[in-house]
Amino acid sequence: MDSMNQSGMPNGYPQWFVPQTKTRQDKFALAGMVLGLVAVFSVMIPYLGLPASALALLFGILGRNSRIRRPMAIAGIAMGVICLVLCTLWTILMVSVVRLIGNDWEAIYQQMLGGAGTL
Repeated sequence: MDSMNQSGMPNGYPQWFVPQTKTRQDKFALAGMVLGLVAVFSVMIPYLGLPASALALLFGILGRNSRIRRPMAIAGIAMGVICLVLCTLWTILMVSVVRLIGNDWEAIYQQMLGGAGTL
């Protein structure tokens, strides 16, 4: 080995130095965290929050084997699970409120106005 040290690295580099390459798991981990943040900020919007949190959970799970970005993958999993639960509960609450109100929305609107306004 003329220009290599014992670890197979070029001379001048410490033996413990191992260049880290980005893998597919790294990209999944980053995507999971970014989608987790999107889910946090859109948890009350079911059409955006539910898919974002589900994808954050999926990409976090796919990226958890990353050596470099494992904390990002764990953050994506955590935010995905929490936002998935919150968004599901929010959707159930809104559907329940709409069913409870039914066709009486106009009467409720009039009560909110105190009978002062008309549609």
